[in-house]
Amino acid sequence: MNIKKIVTSVLLIVLLIAGLFTLTGCGAEKTKKPEGIKETILIHNSYNNDGTKVSLDVYYPENAGIEVEDKYEGCKILTDKEDNYKITIRFNEDSTYIDGKKFDSERYVDTYKEFKLGEYDAYSYESNRSMTIVALFEEMNEHEIRHAEILIDVVSQAGNEDSGKNFYENNEEVKSIINYLTYNGTVPAPSEVTE
Repeated sequence: MNIKKIVTSVLLIVLLIAGLFTLTGCGAEKTKKPEGIKETILIHNSYNNDGTKVSLDVYYPENAGIEVEDKYEGCKILTDKEDNYKITIRFNEDSTYIDGKKFDSERYVDTYKEFKLGEYDAYSYESNRSMTIVALFEEMNEHEIRHAEILIDVVSQAGNEDSGKNFYENNEEVKSIINYLTYNGTVPAPSEVTE
């Protein structure tokens, strides 16, 4: 009887250790950092209004030939003229997400789709060969919702049949840029550089 208890205990320990290694392996794969050049989009943390910023990281392949334009605070445009696409990312902390989602679902009923973008709730729609993805990162309250609007567009539409949806579904470069968006939450404000 004691031998049976010992064997059962040993088997239980072996199974627990195997399960622990399995969970650790899955976790390591999930948290793998994207490779390439990192661009950080910062916005004022209006929820706390304490001088801190809210941060979203965008990664793109090093040799992709992508040009980055800082449009204004919270907005970057990534353009690949060779592949003929442009990605505009607008990072927001405001109250427009809920009303925008309702409006978009009613206006773009034929192309509206809800899905997961990594761990984040997102939805998309298509309009004039562009594709817009809206990702929800954090809901502080009904007035302060952190979200990003990602517009995938064709650089020059003359003479080609590309669309934002085609780029998102069929271009690995575009897919990786969108799928590896990394929301960091609140970060210290960049310190003023003094000479």
